[in-house]
Amino acid sequence: MIQLQDIYLSFNGKTLFNSLSLSINEKNRIGLVGNNGTGKTTLFHIILGKTTPDRGLVEVPNNKTIGYLPQDLVELEPINIIDFLKNVTGLKVVETTLKSCEHKMAFTDPQSDQYQNLLKKYEEASHLFSVFDGYSFEAKSKKVLHGLGFEEKDYSKLCTEFSGGWKMKILLASILLSNPDIMLLDEPTNHLDTENMEWMEKYLEDYSGTLVTISHDRRFLDKITQLTFEIFNGKLNLYHGNYSFYLKEKDQKRLLIEKEIETQRKKIEKTEAFIERFRYKATKAAQVQSRIKMLEKFNLIEMEKEAKPVSIHFPPGERSGLEVLKVENLSKKYDSRFVFKNINFSLYRGEKVALAGVNGAGKSTLTRIISGNEDPTSGQVIYGDKVKIAFFSQESAQNLNYAHTIWEEIGSIPTKMLDIEKRNLLGAFLFSGDDIYKPIPVLSGGEKARLTLVKILMNETNFLILDEPTNHLDMSTNELFQRALMEYSGTVLIVSHDRYFL
Repeated sequence: MIQLQDIYLSFNGKTLFNSLSLSINEKNRIGLVGNNGTGKTTLFHIILGKTTPDRGLVEVPNNKTIGYLPQDLVELEPINIIDFLKNVTGLKVVETTLKSCEHKMAFTDPQSDQYQNLLKKYEEASHLFSVFDGYSFEAKSKKVLHGLGFEEKDYSKLCTEFSGGWKMKILLASILLSNPDIMLLDEPTNHLDTENMEWMEKYLEDYSGTLVTISHDRRFLDKITQLTFEIFNGKLNLYHGNYSFYLKEKDQKRLLIEKEIETQRKKIEKTEAFIERFRYKATKAAQVQSRIKMLEKFNLIEMEKEAKPVSIHFPPGERSGLEVLKVENLSKKYDSRFVFKNINFSLYRGEKVALAGVNGAGKSTLTRIISGNEDPTSGQVIYGDKVKIAFFSQESAQNLNYAHTIWEEIGSIPTKMLDIEKRNLLGAFLFSGDDIYKPIPVLSGGEKARLTLVKILMNETNFLILDEPTNHLDMSTNELFQRALMEYSGTVLIVSHDRYFL
């Protein structure tokens, strides 16, 4: 169905794809994986025609509809959610056509040719309305929106009234409702909590089309994919299973190659020893020459070069008191609605606690109050002795200095870190080479979030409050961040939809 053959693509002198080929067939359910910067999103753009490769063949059928969810925020129209969904699916045009025909037919002679033309147009629109399941579309839309975390009161709001994460949910809902032949989903779980994610997994299980998704969520990939495409060293490797299968197969492949390399090494050593031993013995001259030629013809087996693993760590902060946090009778309400009421709990030094709850339960609100970024309606938050807080949320990027480059921004943090250590840390969070001189205003939302995490890693703190810290991390960076948190001696309070991370 979709064919890419011998694709070459370079950016700024760096080769991204080197003779990459792939085939996507009907009903395939594919997880597209690879370290950040290997070109996963770019591959989507090639399929969509947004990016043209330097050379190679791209075949995408014209008679197939494609639903694409980008990772970065897109601006939506200032109309209510239901109307937006009707626009995207094409139902709104059909409804407008029906109403226009009905109005014109009411004032047109039924015996005229004009009336017959209107009637034909009306019948065609009626058929499309039936195809779109127009009579039940609104009910179906609300069911999908509810599954993604929206409430009844949200349906009449303008799309522009919602925050970035909720806008992406609206766009995701439009793709699900469009029921395209092919779905290309770039990090679809980024803005979903656990309940929403489980709902979407069940929804996608019933989807009968072709699905290709990029995701850092292992459980999501395991649940919905049956094939794994790995972009590695500019090429694409195919694994006939989900993400866990891919990890196992890749590890077995590595062990097999290591064994073959060792076998070859021993054979070479044995051959070289024979040559050295009998080099000057006339009766063995023919055998020595034969073995020299054999060595020259050896095709050395090499392990594919992986990126060198990097370790990151939080700088040790001052030791806090035993009781780090005490929350007493904490309540928060907006207008007349309580988000939560009379909450009481304590956190102690070294504890790592996950804050869980359904969508809208107030997890993010609670983290903002505990971190001092929002006031409670009543109750109090008491910090222990020598507690130093670092708070991360998706809105934390607003605190970046937009007059700085990335390098200037981290240079503004008092730290004992050497420049080489700063560069290594930035590299671990996917800022390498000249990227560190990018002005902050040109960064994507994900890049700003990662830079904010880097700044937190550079601060000497003893209490981390993290609201969805892994949204914009690839698999390898996610694992590095996990290890850093496990080794962190301070206290951690985490909100995350990433079930594997928790």
